[in-house]
Amino acid sequence: MPDNTTTGGLQQTDPSGGDTLHFTTAFAQGSAGPSTLLLYDRIFHASAINHNTAAAQTITGVPTRYATTTSKGNFCFLEVTTVLTATVFNITLQYTDQDGNAAENAPSLAGIVSSAVTRIPHAPRFIPLNSGDTGLRTVTQVTFSAAAASGVSNLVMGHPLAFLPCPIANSMVVLDGINSAFNLVEILTDACLALIEMKGVATATTYNGQVIMVSG
Repeated sequence: MPDNTTTGGLQQTDPSGGDTLHFTTAFAQGSAGPSTLLLYDRIFHASAINHNTAAAQTITGVPTRYATTTSKGNFCFLEVTTVLTATVFNITLQYTDQDGNAAENAPSLAGIVSSAVTRIPHAPRFIPLNSGDTGLRTVTQVTFSAAAASGVSNLVMGHPLAFLPCPIANSMVVLDGINSAFNLVEILTDACLALIEMKGVATATTYNGQVIMVSG
């Protein structure tokens, strides 16, 4: 499972002595705008999801954070690791919801053809769940409606922590995590902190910033 030693994560230090770690402040600046960054805990990923098959692909493994009754808010998405072809396809996800109801099939979602590496190849960015569901505990299967000649993705589960807006190019924004809606949100032990770019502009963007956490 991804944790705070996973390459690409922020690799923060876990608290000690029974303390808990909390998000307090973030600084974020993009070279183009508007865009938003989502700071999230990458709680699970399955690699080598093959787009060259229309058979159901079984997903093994379960998250160890935000599991069972704490899974409300968990989301899921695909993340391209080998460029997709122009083959049209739909995505069907089978999952266990926040209440433990198993083997639910999410509504079919159209994929985005020819998606490049690191892109989320569907819109919306998070695969919609069934009406009334507020999160998912596990993913058990993913199925593509058509086989492509090539293409590979990761299947990722995450839990949201904070949105970092970057509305104006080269302008630093400060997010207050103490008095905002994300009021001193806890960063769980071993959390794999990662970012998702929610682009509002087609320009390639470089981001700079800082995430501040405190334990106590």
